[in-house]
Amino acid sequence: INKLAGTTFGVFLFHDSGIVREFIWNSVLKVNLHYMSRFFVIYMFFCLVSVFGFGALLDYVRGRLTQNVENKITEKTRLFIGQLK
Repeated sequence: INKLAGTTFGVFLFHDSGIVREFIWNSVLKVNLHYMSRFFVIYMFFCLVSVFGFGALLDYVRGRLTQNVENKITEKTRLFIGQLK
């Protein structure tokens, strides 16, 4: 559950910024063109799953990249503290 919650928060941060939100919904997915369509609910479901999937992928990549940096910093900190003793 914590992984899903963390991923959901990452997706929220990704898609909720003003510029990105406008770009995703109006330029890429063109939701405004499908608003009055009879398939709007199905299209929105597809859009929601797509945005969440792409955001989850971005969050995964971000986590992998920062994990490597975090591990290096942690190891260097341990070595530095070990030298102080």
